[in-house]
Amino acid sequence: MSRVVRFCRKCGNSIVPGARFCNRCGTPVDPQNTLATHKNAISESVSQIEESVEEKEIPPEEFKQIVTTYNVWKIEEKLRPLNLKLEELSAKKEVGELSDEEYNSESAGLKEEKELLEKELSEKMDVKPLNIYFLIFQEQEAVERLSKLESIFQDNKTSQTTYSKLKREYSEKLQAVRNELDSERYKLSRWKKILDKGLSNIKMTLEESLVRYELGEVSEDEYLPKKTDLEEKRKDMENSLTLINFLLS
Repeated sequence: MSRVVRFCRKCGNSIVPGARFCNRCGTPVDPQNTLATHKNAISESVSQIEESVEEKEIPPEEFKQIVTTYNVWKIEEKLRPLNLKLEELSAKKEVGELSDEEYNSESAGLKEEKELLEKELSEKMDVKPLNIYFLIFQEQEAVERLSKLESIFQDNKTSQTTYSKLKREYSEKLQAVRNELDSERYKLSRWKKILDKGLSNIKMTLEESLVRYELGEVSEDEYLPKKTDLEEKRKDMENSLTLINFLLS
């Protein structure tokens, strides 16, 4: 019969048979320490390894993606009400509530603003936004499609066979998207920790730089460029945190 190997519940070290204390960390050995303790030790060891290899900073290209996604998000927030207003004006024109002249007058400024925003959006898209930004919309689309399919089936507009086939297909796609979302959200949660720490460091550096400048340790020519650079980084980090908190909510 194979011997059961026991492990320290604190550090994961294997326990010498008959020992009362771990020979690595000195933790008292639990007499009931069996496979369950082994699993706990492995889990804790994995956590320790993950912490030890945790990123110290976000890779530059991925940080650019976060900043780009924030900019795209904010521009699209401005575009959404403009598009709705233009659709409303167009509908009023179609039913005769607005003449062509009234429509052109009321829509001219909105169209000009929309054109400027779309140009700005195009310029911001030089770096691809985060994948999660698209996945969220794909999830919403899949949920809406399943809901609409249910309505079609309830209204007897499709057979049980077609309904079951499409429901299975759309459900599988939805699950695949949600699996990707889980992975992306895990990555974002790690980035959030990095940004929180980085933002705190930048604020401290700004404060320290100001004090050194006021004490005369550094000149204005040295202080001002550094201050500008740090403030730009702080703004990007704050915007990135705003976006990540939104995506994780």
